[in-house]
Amino acid sequence: MDSRRLPLLGRIAVVACLPYLALKLLWVLGFDVGVVDNHRIGRAAWFAANLFTFLLDAVAAVVAHTLTRPGGRRAPAWLLAFPLWMASGCWCRC
Repeated sequence: MDSRRLPLLGRIAVVACLPYLALKLLWVLGFDVGVVDNHRIGRAAWFAANLFTFLLDAVAAVVAHTLTRPGGRRAPAWLLAFPLWMASGCWCRC
């Protein structure tokens, strides 16, 4: 792939994550934007689930940004191994 396109693709990936991050952040802060029925789950579980998925998407944005930067291939493997392992689902024995 053309190395001039990589930073643009990284920016597109990060911008694509922003609506989801904004919605999750609003939910963590207590706003009910777009929520139809949240009576089936407790407030603490709602908060924890949204905070966890917010962090997962934030990590995805950081990984996408890192891998599309000019120095991204020189990033330490251990830094990217855990998020990629979690995203692959290999940790789950379903």
